[in-house]
Amino acid sequence: LGITAPVCAYAQKRRYNNSIETTNDRIIMYAARFPYDGRVAVNHKFESTVMVQMLTKAKAPHVIERADLDADFVVCAGCACIFLGEADIVDVNWKALNSRLKKCIEYSRPSIFMAVTPNTKDLVEEIRNAITFKYRVPIIFVHNPLDLAMYLAGLLKASQQSLPKPMKRNMDEDAVKAVKCFPGVGEKRAVQLLDKGGSLRGISTMTESALAEVLKGNAEQVHHLLHAPLDEV
Repeated sequence: LGITAPVCAYAQKRRYNNSIETTNDRIIMYAARFPYDGRVAVNHKFESTVMVQMLTKAKAPHVIERADLDADFVVCAGCACIFLGEADIVDVNWKALNSRLKKCIEYSRPSIFMAVTPNTKDLVEEIRNAITFKYRVPIIFVHNPLDLAMYLAGLLKASQQSLPKPMKRNMDEDAVKAVKCFPGVGEKRAVQLLDKGGSLRGISTMTESALAEVLKGNAEQVHHLLHAPLDEV
């Protein structure tokens, strides 16, 4: 059992190296760093289209990727999108489409957008079912380029949201619950008190002025509870 982790790590490294070699250093899900943080990477074929204008309107910073980007749009290292417009749907070329889809699903979070227009509304269901059955990729219907631009802007915003900060010093959950019993103290203040006092015992020895640095208005009440005789609590 001791060799399982190293073997898995080695296999993952081999897959990483092979994926880089076989895709000519394109931006794929195994990329160690996405070079366009905070922007949408756009395939150069959209450079002179209304799609770029719509990204600007949706307030989604973007950059035209002139190299052979694997997908139509890439929001972060693992999130790639393919857009099927009228031409792709009305006169579908399955060989070319399968090639695009195979590259897209190499990303960890692939998605496909299909344009629903008067010319495509009778065709999208059949194509969607075929793609979903074969690739198991989510397909989103859009009615115009602005819909797609707004969705990409939302993905970009979500990718930039910071993760909640973990509790400092791996604080004991029971200690946090105990401090939350103080009047006017929620989880955030409880963590701050434990961080300042170091422990429940440390909090019990804090002065009122020290408590006030964290608790503001109810420091006096908490200080009284900590230091008053039991019959007065």
